[in-house]
Amino acid sequence: MRLVRAAALLVPLMLSAVETISEERNPALADSDSPWNVLAYGGKGEMHGVPICHPLAFFSKSPIPLDFDADFFGVNEADLTTRAQINLLGKIDSQRIYEIRLTVSNKEQRPGVPNPDVAPAIKVLLFERSVDEYCDIYQNQYAYNSTRETDEASIFDIGREKVLKTYETDRHTWFLQYWTVKDHAPLRLNSDSLYTAIQSASPPGALPFNRVLNLTGADLSVDIFGESPNHDSCLLGRVDLQLTVEGNKIKALHKSWIPSSSERVR
Repeated sequence: MRLVRAAALLVPLMLSAVETISEERNPALADSDSPWNVLAYGGKGEMHGVPICHPLAFFSKSPIPLDFDADFFGVNEADLTTRAQINLLGKIDSQRIYEIRLTVSNKEQRPGVPNPDVAPAIKVLLFERSVDEYCDIYQNQYAYNSTRETDEASIFDIGREKVLKTYETDRHTWFLQYWTVKDHAPLRLNSDSLYTAIQSASPPGALPFNRVLNLTGADLSVDIFGESPNHDSCLLGRVDLQLTVEGNKIKALHKSWIPSSSERVR
C-alpha cells in the first residue's frame, strides 16, 4: 500500500537486527506467505511473523511472545507488569475480531532507555480462526509522539463487503491497512488504485494527490488543489468516488469531478 511504503521510508527496515535475536521466547519471522502471518511494525520497520494463534486470554498476559521489535530483549519477564485493554470490534463472516492494547511497565528500568516515564505499548488485532482460537494478524510497537497521535481500528462496509481497518499516525509517520475475509481467512486489501482514479478524475493543472486515504465507508470525497498565479495552492474542487472491493483490491466503481464554486464562475 502506498501509505505503508511511505512509512517504511521514515522507519528503516532492519530485519537482520531481529534475525540476530536467538532467544526462543521471541516470535519467529515468517517462512511462508500464509494469510495468517503477523504483520508487525516498530522501530525496526515492517516485519512478518509466523502465525501466532492461541485462546484470547493468552494475548493479555505477557508481551514477550509478541515482541517482534525486541523492546523487551534481555528483560526478566518477572519484572514486567502488563495491562490489557480488550475491545471487540465486531465480526466479519461470523468471525470475531478483537483489538487489544497492551501497556507494559518494568519495575527494573534498564539504563540508557530513553524517556523511562513512557511505558512501552503494543496494539494487537486478533482474528478468530476457530472456537476459542484467535490469531494475531497485526501489531504495532512503534513509539509515537503521544501528543499528536491518532489511533483507530474499526470495521465498516464497502458495498456488501465488511472491511477491517487499522490506522495509526502522529503526523510524522503512519501505518494504514485494510483487510476483508476470503475462505475463512484474513485477506489484506490494496488501495493504491484509488490514487490513480483520483488523479484521472482531476482537471489539468491539479496538484498530485498524495494525502492519506483514511476510508470509512463506500463513499469517498477528496479536495483537489491547484497552484495559483502567486504560487499558493488554491481549491479547484473535489473528486467523489464510490468504492468497491474486487479480490484483494479496493477500487473506484464510479468517480466524478465537482468543481468549487469559484471555478464554476470563471
